[in-house]
This record gives sequence, C-alpha cells and structure tokens, in this order.
Amino acid sequence: MAASFLILVGGYTSVITSLRFTPSTSSLTYLTQSNVGVQSPSWLTTHPSNSSIVYATREAWGTTGAIYSLLLNTTTGSLTSKASISTGTSVSNGGTVYVEVLSDGTTLAASNYNAGSAFLVSLGSDKLSFSGSGQTLQFSGSGPLPNQLSAHAHQSVGYNNEVLVADLGSDKVRRLTKSGTTWSESGSISFPAGSGPRHIVPLSECHRQIQTLEKTE
Repeated sequence: MAASFLILVGGYTSVITSLRFTPSTSSLTYLTQSNVGVQSPSWLTTHPSNSSIVYATREAWGTTGAIYSLLLNTTTGSLTSKASISTGTSVSNGGTVYVEVLSDGTTLAASNYNAGSAFLVSLGSDKLSFSGSGQTLQFSGSGPLPNQLSAHAHQSVGYNNEVLVADLGSDKVRRLTKSGTTWSESGSISFPAGSGPRHIVPLSECHRQIQTLEKTE
C-alpha cells in the first residue's frame, strides 16, 4: 500500500484544492489551493504515463467550453497552467463536463453537456500542448423529460478503437470511430425513453451503462 495519496479537488470555483491522504493513520491533510485561471474546473484527470500532467475542464456558463493542461508539483500539490484549448462551444452553451486521455496516450476526448457535442484533440509530444484545433462532433436529439430538450453529452469514454459518448438528452450512447485523422459517428445504442445515460464503465469485452437522470418535477 502506498504511504500516501495526493488528491486533487475541483469544483465550481476558480481554484483546485490539493489534499494528502495517509491510509495508515486515516488522515487527510490540506496542502494548498491553486488558482490556475480555470473557471469551474469540475472534472480533473491525469495522463496515464505521467501523473504530474493534469487536464481540467472549464464547465463555466457564459463562456466557451475549454480544456486546460496543468503541471502538478507532487510534493507541494501546487498546479501551474501550461496550455488551453476551446472545445468548440459557443459562449451561451459553454459547459465542458468531462475529459479523458484515450488509450493511445496521444488523444483527449471531451464532452460538452449543454452544447450536446463531443470534442477530440491530439496532444503535442510533451503531452502538455495541443496539436491543432481539434474536432467537434455536434449531436442532435431529445427525450421526454424537461432536461432532455436537446442532446446533452455527459461523458466520452475510449473503448477499443471507439469513443463511446453518453448522451443524456437523447437517451443514446453514441459510437465514434476514426478514419485517417477524422472522427465520425458510426452508430449508436438506444436506451428506454427518459433513462438519460450519464456514465459508461467498459468491462473487458462488454460495457456497462450506468443510467441516472435528475428528473424535474
């Protein structure tokens, strides 16, 4: 068991909080807060080959969605902003809610909730910079509930050579594949009306869909 774990906490403020958890004593220690210029960094993930590289989404409304690359000091817990890229949403739609590094280690897949789109971009060789402007795939659709008036991409998960996008608004999981340098929607999996798929957990040769939906009375 590791002596301690560094925990990063994002949210709907402008800071990311760093904590250290020590299993042997069940203690959680505050380290620092970093203001890296990201509005509402609600989702954080690290690069699989270098845990000091962190990617954060900008889920703020009233501005465009974005992904930021950050460099983590694993001793102090402090973070430094290195680069950012727009995820192709308008100011009115904002809201990038999820980002993941695909298994090739060179591509990021993100979800824009309110805009109902997925965004994919290649990483530079340092894994902190972005290569090109990326590609946005816009979805359309709706469901029977008040919060399903349009497509709402909630998560984008790599699965073999595909990216699976949970579209809460359309009651679908969309399947994205790549031909050359271009991504496109190659199919979808439909779910019962109003089920609102949010998250996907791939399990070896199959995948499990976790379906939750916040119903508005």
